[in-house]
Amino acid sequence: MKFEYSGRHIEVTPALRSHVEGHFKRIEHIFRGKPIKVHVIIEVERGRHRSEIVVNWRNDVLTATTRNSDMYRSLSASIDKIEKQALKLKNKVIDRSHRATKVGTITRRTAELKPAPASPRIIPARRTFSTRTSRHPTGKGASSASSSCHPPSYRMRSSPSC
Repeated sequence: MKFEYSGRHIEVTPALRSHVEGHFKRIEHIFRGKPIKVHVIIEVERGRHRSEIVVNWRNDVLTATTRNSDMYRSLSASIDKIEKQALKLKNKVIDRSHRATKVGTITRRTAELKPAPASPRIIPARRTFSTRTSRHPTGKGASSASSSCHPPSYRMRSSPSC
């Protein structure tokens, strides 16, 4: 592991360095195999301690940023975020490499399957409306509003016939 530290408005003390390196020793089993480069940026602004950790591992970049009133807690939270990202990435890589190939690609299909014959299509019957003889509101009176060709929601007021 290669560590690089940057301090903005704060001096990076040996205690901060040992805190970060101690936490990374706890999670180095995740990064085993490929060399990693860690860039730790520490910043103090108006009493807020901000830590940003950028890890270059394999061909990926893991980044975590945390703000807290205590620098050590901020660093610990950022390292925990990096640990979660690294575990997710490593599990993704492992799952991808252990994925089985599909049987259809290994063996040739000797007989093509035919689709099942379609079942007969059922068409629902249209609901009919009862006819009544009553006078139309306009006074022309031959047909009823409910006896039109359309259901009541489609009726047109100006013309009762189709």
